[in-house]
Parts: sequence; C-alpha cells; structure tokens
Amino acid sequence: MARKLWCEVVTAERVVFRGEVSRVIAPGWEGQMGILPRHVSLLSALREGELILRGAGAAEEDISIA
Repeated sequence: MARKLWCEVVTAERVVFRGEVSRVIAPGWEGQMGILPRHVSLLSALREGELILRGAGAAEEDISIA
C-alpha cells in the first residue's frame, strides 16, 4: 500500500488545497525540497516558484507561489 501524507496549502484569504498526496516538491530558499510520507517535521520559508503536489498515479496539482 502506498503511503500518503496530509497536505494543506493555506493563504491569508483561504485554503487553496486540502488532501492526501504522495509527495510535495516546494521551492525553498536553499533550493527545491522534496517531502515524502514519514518525513520529519519541517518549518521553512518558501520563495517564489511552483509548489507541486503529487497524488496517486499521475495526478498532479501545481500551485504558483508569488
């Protein structure tokens, strides 16, 4: 069974995404970060770029961060 992690993307105005994903790729200040299930807790500033949320199979959600 594939492992999943719960992800919420929240702005000051609203919740942009809420659901289970298999991987998150985020643009961090030091470069792109890949976050997988069972990753240690992480708090990090993000830079402008593309947040990629990968779901089951080929499903993918791209969110622009400005």
